[in-house]
Amino acid sequence: MPASDRFPEVKGGLGKRMSTVTPEDMTLYAKSLWVSIIFYNTSLLLTKLSLLLGYLRVFPYPRVRLVSKMTMGLILCCGLYWIISTFLLCRPISFFWDKNIKGGVCINAKPIWLSHAGLNIFTDLIIILIPMPVIQTLNLQLKPRLWLMTVFALGGFITVISIIRLPLLIQIFGSPDLTYSGAGCALASAVESNIAIICASLPPLKSLIRKYAPNLIASGKGTNASQHTAITEKVVANSSASGKDSLSLKNSVKAETEIETTRELD
Repeated sequence: MPASDRFPEVKGGLGKRMSTVTPEDMTLYAKSLWVSIIFYNTSLLLTKLSLLLGYLRVFPYPRVRLVSKMTMGLILCCGLYWIISTFLLCRPISFFWDKNIKGGVCINAKPIWLSHAGLNIFTDLIIILIPMPVIQTLNLQLKPRLWLMTVFALGGFITVISIIRLPLLIQIFGSPDLTYSGAGCALASAVESNIAIICASLPPLKSLIRKYAPNLIASGKGTNASQHTAITEKVVANSSASGKDSLSLKNSVKAETEIETTRELD
C-alpha cells in the first residue's frame, strides 16, 4: 500500500509542472497526497513497533529490553500524534484538497512534518544501535551472521533514505510548484516505507526460508549444543577457581542468557 497509493498521485500530476495540471487532476493529487500521508505514518509506526517487539522476544537482557520499551513508548506516542494531526491539518478535512470550501482553514503543516522527519531519523538510529552491544558478544555461525548483517544493512539503508528525504521535504515548503517539487520526497517516502516493511518481515520469514531453502540459513541446533557445553565448562571452571556461589550463579545466568539469545538468532 505505501507504494500503490502513489499511483493516484502520479495520475493527478505528481512530477508535472502545476501549470500543466488541470484543476480536476490537482484535486485528485491533493486527495491522494492526504491518504498517502496517513499510510506513510501508519506503516512506519507499525514496522518500528514490530522490530522492537522482536527485540523483546529475542533479547532477554534487561538493558536492551528497557531501552526497547522506552523507544516503543516514544514511537507509539509520536506516531499516533502524527496520524491524528493529519486529520486535523484542515477543517473541514476536505479543505485540504478543495480550497473553494467557504470557511475552511488549515494549520501550518511545516513544523509537524519536519519534526516527524527528524524524529524518524533519530528512532531509526536507535533501533539499529540497540542490539549492537549484544550481537558483538555472541559467537554466531557464518550464515546467521550474514543474515543479521543483511537485516542491519537494510536498516542502515532506510536511515540513509530518511536523511535524504529531509531536504527534499524542506524543498516542498519553499516551492510554489508542489506537484513538481514533491516528486522526490514522494519517491523517498515510498522507498523508505517499503524497505522498512521488508526489514521487519525478514526475521519471521527466516523459518519459511529455512524450510524451502535450507542451504541459505544454517540451523543453529548443533551450534547451540556446543556453545552450551563450552559455556557450562567455563562456568564450572570459574566457580572452582573462585569458590563463590554468587559468582557461579551469576556466570550461569549469563551463560544461559547467551545460549537463549544465540538460539533465537540462529
